[in-house]
Amino acid sequence: MRNIKLFYILSTMMTLASCEKIVLNDGISTVEDENGTALLTISTRGVNDNETESVTEAKIYVFNESDKCVELLTPDGDNMTATAHLRAGTYTLYAIGGPDLSRFTLPSISNATASSLITLVENKVMDDLLMKTAIQTLDDGDIQDLELTLERKVISLDKIELKSIPTDVTGVEVTLSSFYSAIKLNGTYDANSSTDYTVNLTEQEDGTTWSVQPQKLMFPSIGVPTITIVLTTPSGTDSYSYTADEIISANHHITISGTHHAAQGATLTVSINAEAWGDNKTVDFTYNESNTVYRPIAGTFCNGYYVVSVNEAQRQAVLLAKEKLIEYEAPATGAAASEWRAALTAPMTALNKPINITNNWRLPTLEEVGIFSKDTQIVTFSSEGRSKLYFCEDGGVLKRAQTHHTDNSDELNWSTTGFTSTTRLRPVIDIEY
Repeated sequence: MRNIKLFYILSTMMTLASCEKIVLNDGISTVEDENGTALLTISTRGVNDNETESVTEAKIYVFNESDKCVELLTPDGDNMTATAHLRAGTYTLYAIGGPDLSRFTLPSISNATASSLITLVENKVMDDLLMKTAIQTLDDGDIQDLELTLERKVISLDKIELKSIPTDVTGVEVTLSSFYSAIKLNGTYDANSSTDYTVNLTEQEDGTTWSVQPQKLMFPSIGVPTITIVLTTPSGTDSYSYTADEIISANHHITISGTHHAAQGATLTVSINAEAWGDNKTVDFTYNESNTVYRPIAGTFCNGYYVVSVNEAQRQAVLLAKEKLIEYEAPATGAAASEWRAALTAPMTALNKPINITNNWRLPTLEEVGIFSKDTQIVTFSSEGRSKLYFCEDGGVLKRAQTHHTDNSDELNWSTTGFTSTTRLRPVIDIEY
């Protein structure tokens, strides 16, 4: 068998601003293997500038025709060369490169397969990662040169900015989902491994712009990404979510820039500018109120609705109607409970539902009245410390209830009789979030 020489070029191993190619190095080191007589050499050198400082480590997994890893080559840190002796045959090469491969979980030669998962080490920050797969057949006596061009497998999230945010907003949170969290040794992403990215924006000097520059490297999105914005105000939160038109693919710089149009209600225009290392692309889309989502917290306002309760395990919540008093046609004093119940049904049916909610309004339970009728965000107590009376339902029985507030406690009082037109109709609605 003749000596076989394999060259590879780490052409996309660069900092986030360049596409300079790496050229070949003349240095060669040798690793002996008594099982093979074909010589396999991988050799590179970098150009003399700062564009290759991020490429200081590489590994090459060599698999034989039986899909067994027979060599794990680690090019020298100075001249990036490695050599192995192999028998004639067809080999699959999986090359990995970057500035710091210790940030990733890499398989050993004994357990490596094409599907071995490469993930970020816990508590480590993602760094540049480049990979390439190649198949090479070595015939007896061949001398061949092979050049590999590694491909970047990450994106760079450079900036997130939201403009014209209302001045009463005290916090802005953005969540991007979902993104791959693992890649296989063969360079394909693992569809079963995902992660979201959540970041808090910082208010800028103008008081209406919130932004952050994470400069964060990530694996690309799983399909088209979803971007969720949560605006926090003194009374609660307003949340918006939309799905982009395009995937966020590897080897791009990503900037997300949105403008909130207060005059148009819940309308948010957002653009994503994606600058590739080799190409530029822009993804534009518009957000409107139909994309409203809910992030309820009990005792606060969520998208303008008071949150009576939250079941985090079931991801369910109960929202109180915005209107303080829903008008209804009251039956005559002393009418049966069934007549009062019938009088309350039509106005609840006609009441507008929260955006994207399909459940129906219902009377609150006695317990729910006990929650909101003592909250001064909702009620104003009389001079005797009593809230208004509210219709409620308790085990199928129509009741009216109110909170009696004292310096020492809040007592919920109720009755099944004495319904009058002064009893308030304040329905609730169940949502899933």
